[in-house]
Amino acid sequence: MYKKALPFCIILFFNVNLVFALSIKSISPNKSIVKQFERFELTLNVADISCPIDELEIIARFTGPVSKDVVVGGFPYHRKYKVRFSPTKTGRYSYKIIIKDGMNIVKSDPYDFNCIPPTEDKYGFLRKWPVNPHRLVFDSNHHFYILGENRINIYNPFWNYENKSIEQYVAYMAENGMTTLRVFIRCGRNIYDTTQCGYLEQGLGCFNEEVADRLDTVLEACEDNDIYLVLVAFALGFTPNDTFKDWGNNPYNKENKGPCNKKEEFFTNQDAITYQEKKLKYIIDRYGYSPHLLSIDLFNEPEWDGGFPEDLWIPWAIETAEYVKGIDPYGHLVTLGSVGTQWNIGEENEEEWYNNNTNDTIQWHLYGIHSPQEISYKMRDFIREYWGCNKPIYCGEFAWGQEPKPAYEHTHNGIWAGLMSGGGVLVHSAPEFTEETDELMTPERASHFIALSGFLKDVQWNKNLQYKTEDISSNLDSLKLWTLKSNDYALIWLLDGDKKKYGQRLDEVTLTLSGMLDGDYIIQWWDTRQGIVIETQKVKCINNCLKLNVPSFRKDIACKIKLFMI
Repeated sequence: MYKKALPFCIILFFNVNLVFALSIKSISPNKSIVKQFERFELTLNVADISCPIDELEIIARFTGPVSKDVVVGGFPYHRKYKVRFSPTKTGRYSYKIIIKDGMNIVKSDPYDFNCIPPTEDKYGFLRKWPVNPHRLVFDSNHHFYILGENRINIYNPFWNYENKSIEQYVAYMAENGMTTLRVFIRCGRNIYDTTQCGYLEQGLGCFNEEVADRLDTVLEACEDNDIYLVLVAFALGFTPNDTFKDWGNNPYNKENKGPCNKKEEFFTNQDAITYQEKKLKYIIDRYGYSPHLLSIDLFNEPEWDGGFPEDLWIPWAIETAEYVKGIDPYGHLVTLGSVGTQWNIGEENEEEWYNNNTNDTIQWHLYGIHSPQEISYKMRDFIREYWGCNKPIYCGEFAWGQEPKPAYEHTHNGIWAGLMSGGGVLVHSAPEFTEETDELMTPERASHFIALSGFLKDVQWNKNLQYKTEDISSNLDSLKLWTLKSNDYALIWLLDGDKKKYGQRLDEVTLTLSGMLDGDYIIQWWDTRQGIVIETQKVKCINNCLKLNVPSFRKDIACKIKLFMI
């Protein structure tokens, strides 16, 4: 029987190859002349595939003025396939497409296109600044600071102020002086409306195209409005019996045909890791082309979503970050939004992760602080504590849902303290699901971002400003001082630290700033709530010391100091 069956098997396999003759019917580029850092997109019509549509392997190899070939992957797109690429150098590029379905391999003819300089400001991808690793710069060496919002859900207008659409909300952020948006891809299956909630992974290895389209809309809105996106790959779905982040709804749960008997196996089960890598590759293939994708955030708050100890998730984070870096041709930054060293599970904390080379930025989250003065100190202290890790540091979430309106002092002090400590800040905004943490981005709250961004607009970051509070002192002991400075340029933020008299008028305050080059300086004093210059002074620096008379103010005031050049 075996001898008779064998020829039949061989003939059947041969016939399948004849029937399923994998082929590329067409390759349609979106343009023939491409601007530097602009999206070049190919639409592929592929026929006679002998594997599931989402298992087809598409490889595009681009050769051009860059030092080595750039290889990117393709992805399924509404019954066709797409390849996205961003040229980082001007000049002539050629490319070939290779397609594999497990049985066949097809290679396209070579094609080419020309990349020209951009007609508008396109700065490229964000990197750590070699001069000062705490700062981010673009490929063009233009500087960037992180200031914006953490949004669990921007897909559903109900979550957005005034029920704005994705496009309207991102434009609203830009109008309010923000630079950065953090958005979740949630770990859940098809409950409620998947297109509204960011449930990309409907089953392991299967990605919901409507959700993916909405992420396209988010990223394109960021590109249109010069906002930069932190995209959280795994968020909300690891806490048993929690309506909002239930492990019972997670596709990695064995009850949902996933590989994990318990939630902890998400970090160790090899089948789970294989599916995670497939998801991450899909994210890079589909969205990685864009310089406005600031970073891949691997996981949101493992301490508060699942109660995972650091010695479980940190090894996973290191290996996963290595994987992302290995498949990403553009070198996007990688981070992980843990709560921080102030809240740990078990005996370990995040310091191993903070110091690991696979982690590009240090991120932590801050809740439970209600005093507008205390939030300032917490921001400063964390950033300064981990300054020695030599990485950009930012608070990825902070808020107090019950802060008094319309002043929003908590928001105001938090963002000023974070930026003036040398870091970055994203405030959490959401409808009031949880009184302690949720607060919408009303115009009154957003006005503080407008004021701060106005102050930061023309800052000379290329002077490599350093946080040096030891160089500044005041005649008022209760005054708290922040300064970023070089030897001929400085930013100063003054905060009234007197809890009992906070908000009362302060008069006749003086400052002494040392370590400055002798010469004449222009001092601009800023109202930090209106975002306007209220007084300009000209002061002479003698013996490397500037003596400053502070205009009368309440709560806080800021100034810019620069050497006067004739």
